[in-house]
Amino acid sequence: MTRAHRVAVLGPRATRQGLGPWFARAFERAGAEVVAVAGRSQAGVDEAARGFATTYGHEVRGYVGLRTLLEAEPLDCLVIASPNETHEAALELALEHGVSVLCEKPMIWPARPERAGELVAGFAQAGLLLQINTQWPFTLPAYWELYPAMREQPVSRFRMRLSPTSLGAAMLPDALPHPLSLLQALVPGVGELCDIRVVIDADETEAHVAFVYRAGERRVDCDIELVRCVRQPRPAGYGINEHFADRTVELPAYALRFLAANGQVDVPDPLDLLVADFVDALASGRTPKNCFSPVERIRMLGQIYRCATARS
Repeated sequence: MTRAHRVAVLGPRATRQGLGPWFARAFERAGAEVVAVAGRSQAGVDEAARGFATTYGHEVRGYVGLRTLLEAEPLDCLVIASPNETHEAALELALEHGVSVLCEKPMIWPARPERAGELVAGFAQAGLLLQINTQWPFTLPAYWELYPAMREQPVSRFRMRLSPTSLGAAMLPDALPHPLSLLQALVPGVGELCDIRVVIDADETEAHVAFVYRAGERRVDCDIELVRCVRQPRPAGYGINEHFADRTVELPAYALRFLAANGQVDVPDPLDLLVADFVDALASGRTPKNCFSPVERIRMLGQIYRCATARS
């Protein structure tokens, strides 16, 4: 019998928008085993470890500090679900210890494309997987089911609506990796942005981002609407060439659907799909699906953020 992949989660609680519990659930569903968690306080990691152990029916050990965990636990994968400012140091430690990584977006923040490129190259040279959690491209098969004719049409316009929990310019690194990853999936080639416009309202609860996305000879006019929402389910959706699909969430089952004027389709949980594909890639040695360049995304995200903050 094949051994289950051993996974640890850095940032296992949902205290700061964190997805730690949902990552753990997705890895367990994919046949991996969450064996350890790490955080900043003993009380926090003990609570998370007990909760995971109860939920998944096996021992989960808790560690204060990632280095302590990595020195104690042989791992196949580290999930970095901690706040953005901790990602760079965590990636460095994982690379030092020879562990593949699934990292929460946007990989490194503030945006440092050069350092991101060095880390990406380091993981590749070590034969380790590094993927960033940008799961929205995994919803495209459901979108094509809703709008089958759109699959063969060139993309000329893209819209997306998201509801981050953060405020003001902080909404940009929280939310924009999603539309940027969809554009990377829809328009192959190295992406470039021009004509960037960012408007953040006075109370910092809404932002509108517009830009032109270019890849090769392709040009896509893009509009992104961000409206703060702190409660689940948070509204979201996207549209290609004027064909918009609203993403709805039915709680507590967390059943996802796309709704449009011409009908509706169920949407498999894209986080589950991303993690299951990542686990399969670990086993087979292949590159994960939808693993588009995080360095390009960080570069483009930095452009947008600088535009927003220069005008604030």
